[in-house]
Order: sequence, then structure tokens, then C-alpha cells
Amino acid sequence: MPSIYLNRLSKEERRKLEIYRDLESLAYEMNLTLDAVIVEGSHDKATLKSLGFKIPILQVSCGRTFNQIVDDMVEKFKKVAILTDFDEEGERISRKLTELMERGGVKVDSFYRNSFKKLMKEAGLTTLESIYTLKQELFSRT
Repeated sequence: MPSIYLNRLSKEERRKLEIYRDLESLAYEMNLTLDAVIVEGSHDKATLKSLGFKIPILQVSCGRTFNQIVDDMVEKFKKVAILTDFDEEGERISRKLTELMERGGVKVDSFYRNSFKKLMKEAGLTTLESIYTLKQELFSRT
């Protein structure tokens, strides 16, 4: 990003840009270390793709039960992350899926969930799809 653009950003906007870049870095790292990531819906999936995710992104809102989702995952993946939203419902889904997957032998890496949560909280975001809004806000000026 040109420095002339950076000079026009407020301190808060610069921090949000840093956070967005950190989220992109996490996506890159996750592509290298995980087999898949789980999200709630199609907007979340699109948001992660816009961050640079290349690994499979699975949705829980696909009309199947958690047990069916987990049964498929046990056969295909060894290490995953759960990036459901950080609201009450997303946390409930994450806990339930983690329990079922680990019981089935799939390692759920909580580091990435915690890292996303921390960065997003700092930017005032609670849903994955709000990352896309942040991206639009930051880069619509260029």
C-alpha cells in the first residue's frame, strides 16, 4: 500500500489495517498447517476465501446434523480449526463440534480460533463476515 495512502489514515484506521494484515497472515499460516476450517455459513466462507484461504472451508449451516458433519470430517481430515462467530451461538457451536471431533480423533486447533477472536475483538468485530466489511472500509479509498 502506498505510503501516501497510509499518511491519510487515522491512528485507529492504521491499527485496523494492521489487524487485517494479521488476519491475512493467520490465513496463510492456516493454509500450511491445517487440513480444513469450519464456519457457520456461506458469507463466512466467502470472507475467508477473500482473506486467502486455500484449504477446504466447511459450513455447519448446510442442512446436516453436527454428527453427520463430524462423521465426514473424521474420514478426511486430521487437524482443523473452528471459526464460527464469536457470539453466544457461535461459541456454542464451536464447543459442540470440538467435543464431537476430538471424540472422533480429529485434532481441533484452538490457537487459530483464539487468535482470530483476539484480533477481531480489538477491531470491534464479532462475526467473520464483518471482516469483509472491514476490508471494504480499508481498501475502498485506494
